[in-house]
Amino acid sequence: MTKSSYISALLLVLFTCPLGAQSYDHSPTLTPIWARLGDVYGENGDVESVEFSPDARYIVSGTKYDNQVVLWRTSDGVEMWRYDTGHEIERAGFSPNGELIAVASEDFKVRLLDSKTGEMQKEIKLTQGIDGLVFSHNGKWLAAGEEQPGKGKEGLVHIFEMPGAKLKHTKKHKGTVNSLDFTKDDRYLLSLGGNTVVVWDTQTFEAIHTLKSEMPALLITARFSPDGNLVAAGDNDGNVLVWDWKEEKLVRRFNSSGMKIEIVDWAPTGKYLVTGGFDNYLRIYRTDHILSKNKYLPPVGMYDMGSFIEYLDFSPNGELICTANQDGSLRLWVFMKNDANEADRRHRQLKKKQKAAVGSKQ
Repeated sequence: MTKSSYISALLLVLFTCPLGAQSYDHSPTLTPIWARLGDVYGENGDVESVEFSPDARYIVSGTKYDNQVVLWRTSDGVEMWRYDTGHEIERAGFSPNGELIAVASEDFKVRLLDSKTGEMQKEIKLTQGIDGLVFSHNGKWLAAGEEQPGKGKEGLVHIFEMPGAKLKHTKKHKGTVNSLDFTKDDRYLLSLGGNTVVVWDTQTFEAIHTLKSEMPALLITARFSPDGNLVAAGDNDGNVLVWDWKEEKLVRRFNSSGMKIEIVDWAPTGKYLVTGGFDNYLRIYRTDHILSKNKYLPPVGMYDMGSFIEYLDFSPNGELICTANQDGSLRLWVFMKNDANEADRRHRQLKKKQKAAVGSKQ
């Protein structure tokens, strides 16, 4: 290395890596744990959905071609049970208490399964295939989104009151309802279809805000940020859009792949936004970078999944990610923030908890 190149490298380090742990720009990493074949047809199969149980001890998956709902043990990927719907599965997810798994399929049905045994507890018949499905965090509501019955027609959002799954509200939304999400406090529900995201007030289930993409591509997926202030969405052309939804203001639009975004999801801390889709790469962006005025927005982490990414889910504590892939696999990863401050903080919390436990026994 020449003297001039050495000086250039040193200056690059000084200006891009500020001193002090508080200002260090941590780059998260993914560590692979296991991969399982969720759809027995492999490359000709497709895992459409994965979701962690509330205690993160289990993962449920749903497949497109072999039509199986499978419960996996998180620690080692052991299959606990499977249920055959006989039809393509779009979504499968746990109730907040972990006792039920709701399954949406293309035979126009929502099935409620016992999470321990896989036995069906209830069947809800709708009028079209179901793409969106989500429980509210308090377990009071189950929302299901239908496909549009024809070109130019409207899809429907159905709101069921739990535990009896009694239909309480049905709302229209232009296009197929691909995505649904509640804020953490369950005060609001979003539905995505066509090129719009609608936010509903869950006190009345009336629409209070509409977020419209000006891009020609259809929106595919949307999520509230953990603090409920932002909505992120992805579209068919690789665009990721982030709104301050209460102001109906688009705060950022970026595109890293030019290919369909199937899923966006915020880390439970709200510090990161993760995207996945049809270029095989899972990308991690820092939220503060997204909200900054910087012209460029490179991901702080980027990982080749080897196959199209259909869906992903964070464990409730944000320590794990599970991906659903179009090669028929689901894959478990440890999500490492590589933040010494956070590791130290958690160590102190553990020591405090241990000290309290010892003191209570004396």
